[in-house]
Amino acid sequence: MLTASGDHETVELAGRLDMSGYLIKPVTPQKLRTAISQGGKRAIKIDFARYQQIQLPQKV
Repeated sequence: MLTASGDHETVELAGRLDMSGYLIKPVTPQKLRTAISQGGKRAIKIDFARYQQIQLPQKV
């Protein structure tokens, strides 16, 4: 997940959605490569039914 927000709510949401990586902008090329590499090593079971129940913030 790449975001400009590092607030608690966003970090918590990323965890509930089983994000493999969490980067806050601006991101260096090295940090992006490392996150992609680490994310590729982590296998998760995708549970779409559970994800649909997670309330997303309504930010404009």
